[in-house]
Amino acid sequence: MFISHTWWTAGWRKAVALYFQSTASIIFVAWLFCIFTSFVLCITDVLPLPFVYQANLLGFTELCPMGCWILCSGLLGPVLASVSYLYLPCCKSPVCFVDVACIHQADQALMQRGVQGIGGFLAVTRELRVLWSPPYLSRLWCIFELAAFRKASPEGKITFKPLFVEMAVLCIWVVLFGMNILFFLARLGRNGATIAAYALVLLPFPPSVYVLRKNYLAKRKLLVDMEQFDLDRVSCYSESDRDFIHSAISEWYGSVQAFTRFVQGPLRRELVAPILATNLPWPYIFLTITPTFSLSMETLLALWKGGAPVECLVAWTAGMLLGNNCFFLPAGLVLMLYLCDRFAAPVGSSCLAEFLMPACTE
Repeated sequence: MFISHTWWTAGWRKAVALYFQSTASIIFVAWLFCIFTSFVLCITDVLPLPFVYQANLLGFTELCPMGCWILCSGLLGPVLASVSYLYLPCCKSPVCFVDVACIHQADQALMQRGVQGIGGFLAVTRELRVLWSPPYLSRLWCIFELAAFRKASPEGKITFKPLFVEMAVLCIWVVLFGMNILFFLARLGRNGATIAAYALVLLPFPPSVYVLRKNYLAKRKLLVDMEQFDLDRVSCYSESDRDFIHSAISEWYGSVQAFTRFVQGPLRRELVAPILATNLPWPYIFLTITPTFSLSMETLLALWKGGAPVECLVAWTAGMLLGNNCFFLPAGLVLMLYLCDRFAAPVGSSCLAEFLMPACTE
């Protein structure tokens, strides 16, 4: 696998993207293991329940013992497990070419030798994974990697991974964990779960929508950049590199103009179609609801330990665990992401207008 990216984008964004792409299934499996293990340990009194929760469900209003183990393990456990998994011998990670690691960054002679050998690396690459960010199509070496790979491997796999996808996942995941922790703290003790607790939960919502809307501006730029691509406008630090890349592309595609038409036409249709088809992959959608599901399991445990009637336990399981977490919340996230994408373009001339518009849209 050849990891294609631009150095003009912060490295942590690309690390987050690769982390989610590589470990999404591991995170989900580890989360399931952590919350159900914590649930069993609390039910059997192995773990203490130091807090109390004022229930108010189908006439049941008793004080119930409550812990924080499911919520905490659902947050920390999957992160620790997924990071640890990357270093285990059983982790079957593909062999990757990443320029910062595979090209010498200190010795100029070795660096130049590595740069000139990029075409050779691409010739034996099975998959070109493009970590797209807004500056990508403005960097000549990134264009060279696309051109060289498609010429060397006409049927080779190009996996287009815009960074705004994983940035949206990270934003939603962090915000939902924050909202659920705030709600957990606000409803502890007698007479918890008041309107004030629900209002407190909503505080992170407008800023998160604002961030998501700004994030989806990158998607608009991607579509425009590929439709209006012009090789003559792509920048490069070195004129010698520019001459080398232009001559190579002209030799492979017949002319610079022919390559420009290739990017605007066939390549654009190949790469952009999956981006237009959906907002987020469903595995990512279900990954983002894990914080809310963890808190619902924490509450179910409290009701159980507090002696709630069977009908209360069934109602909570059907209404919150299944209805809210598995259907209503994913549908709400899909709608929110659609609206953030649909109304990503800036409106108004002030920062206040830009901040309020997404919340009003919702």
